[in-house]
Amino acid sequence: MQKTKLIVVGGFLGAGKTTSIIALAKKLLSDGKKVGIVTNDQGSRLVDTEYMQSQGLPVLEVTGGCFCCNFDEFTLKLSQLSEQAFPDYILAEPVGSCTDLVATIMKPLKQDYAGKFGLAPLSVVVDPKRLRRVLAEQESLFPNEINYLFKKQIEEADIIVLNKCDLLHEEQIEQMTQRLHEMYPAAELLAVSAAQDAGITEWASRLVALDSQAQDKASLDIAYPTYAQAEADLGWLNTTVGIYPADKVDPNEFCLSIAQAVRDALKASDSEIAHLKMYMVSRLDFCKLSCVSVTEDIVFDHRSSIVFGESSLILNIRAHAMPDNLRRITEEAVRKSCSDVGAEARDFQTEAFQPSYPRPRHRM
Repeated sequence: MQKTKLIVVGGFLGAGKTTSIIALAKKLLSDGKKVGIVTNDQGSRLVDTEYMQSQGLPVLEVTGGCFCCNFDEFTLKLSQLSEQAFPDYILAEPVGSCTDLVATIMKPLKQDYAGKFGLAPLSVVVDPKRLRRVLAEQESLFPNEINYLFKKQIEEADIIVLNKCDLLHEEQIEQMTQRLHEMYPAAELLAVSAAQDAGITEWASRLVALDSQAQDKASLDIAYPTYAQAEADLGWLNTTVGIYPADKVDPNEFCLSIAQAVRDALKASDSEIAHLKMYMVSRLDFCKLSCVSVTEDIVFDHRSSIVFGESSLILNIRAHAMPDNLRRITEEAVRKSCSDVGAEARDFQTEAFQPSYPRPRHRM
């Protein structure tokens, strides 16, 4: 029986990994292939999982830590998908603050699961705006440890996927790919726009080719105290809350008002957003938006075409801010937006924390 091929898609928070994975999955499905997805987060209550499931995709989660620290759960979820859904391909999305994937994920899989899974080249998705700031060493609200993490993620890629190229001019794309080629000559470079479905066919073809597999490469030299500090510099917040309006509300405007309030409050406190995601769903429709910096616009991934009555709201934030501050800002923003439209927020379920020191189950 042919082995399931595992496609790992890494990259920093806000790079567009989820959008990229959905685009890849839809391309593979259109080619008649069966696909499964495994998502990953330090916490639970994930926008990504809910959104992927709304797209009709089979998804399992590894929560409470990264793939490398929860390696046994990761391989269990891979086996469950493989045995229950019989997919041709499993797409796996590591936590956006995770690196050292070659040593802690790819090599252990190759050693212990070679008979069960084939490994596609390791893809790392890159946001061009963040790349430009880091490579130019422009002043950033993020500490240097986070920039170190960002660079290490790119360093171990078999394929560097420069995403969001619909926001760039051809000359900018050429300049960035040339710089990346100079810095990472062993990696293949692809320019795509997952949101516009541009370049996805070429990327998918590269991943599924019969002779396409993860490179045998040396593990990175990782300064784990620096890596750990990069993770600890980020506050993580996952919130779910029920929204109960007296009448109908426009979910698009409602979510936008919350996101703007959170973004502006973090900016006022000199905090930076790595990624903010919001998903509001009723029985008939949903809306989803995101933001990747306090200086960036809020972008809708999907706008609802109807107004909502009773609904559920999920908010995930990764930011250079203390967890208690994230909790306060978020709950104040939700309650204020509810007050403005005559709605009530009930049953807040919030986890706000800083990731613990990364301790991989295996490191080869």
